[in-house]
Amino acid sequence: LPETIAFPQRAGDEPREPLPVIEATVDEIAFAIVDAERESTAAYRRADALKRLYKLAREAGCIGADRAATAVMKKEGH
Repeated sequence: LPETIAFPQRAGDEPREPLPVIEATVDEIAFAIVDAERESTAAYRRADALKRLYKLAREAGCIGADRAATAVMKKEGH
């Protein structure tokens, strides 16, 4: 278990400090789950986008020191 949990922040809300998990209510844990799942989804999307860019760059003939986005854009005609 994490030592602390964080909560989703809405515009206009006062920032909340992370709460020690031992002090969290069931509802607070539920809100923290929503926030953690949102972070997880965002991280997965970033990783997936980077994997796609990497694959396209390799298909465009890039090697290690080449700029991936530049090569892909040239191949795509941009």
